[in-house]
Amino acid sequence: MDTVTNMLYLSAQNFHYEQFVTASFSLPITVNKWWNMQNNLNFNWKQVNTFYNSQPVQLAIVSYNINSTQHFNLPHNYSLELTGFYMSASYFGTARLNPIYRLDAGIQKKLANNRDVFRFTANDMFNSGGYFKYAEHLPIQGTTISGDLNFGMVAFKLTFTHTFGKNTLKASRNVSTGAEEELNRVHN
Repeated sequence: MDTVTNMLYLSAQNFHYEQFVTASFSLPITVNKWWNMQNNLNFNWKQVNTFYNSQPVQLAIVSYNINSTQHFNLPHNYSLELTGFYMSASYFGTARLNPIYRLDAGIQKKLANNRDVFRFTANDMFNSGGYFKYAEHLPIQGTTISGDLNFGMVAFKLTFTHTFGKNTLKASRNVSTGAEEELNRVHN
């Protein structure tokens, strides 16, 4: 901190050391024949040990994130998928990030021939998954550093897919090479 100009200059530097422990769980669940889900849970403990202006800084946090995808097979060749993500407060370097969340959805219709598919998807429907709010509390008297970064954007997509070609493969032909013929002569 330059007390004459009242300006604060920040630059990246390596930590003295960092420790973390992570536990991850993957939980696929079939509720019934038309509804299944994939749930992923991560739990983290993180401790950052570094120095700022020769003063020790130690930051620690327990955080978690949850990702869940729900897939529904609906009548008349429709299917629906919802994906939700939540990340609790955590550290990125020495900056403490506020929690973030995101919700995506999609619907699909297969036509009777199963070669044509229409899909409509909405990604990050609340424009929240790319919005990062952070704060740093370094040993600088009377100073809190905070900011907002928004890398997100709601996106809607409509796609049509058609599969070309035959659904069946021709039976493989038996073609022998000269090396195989030579090998057969040696073994006989």
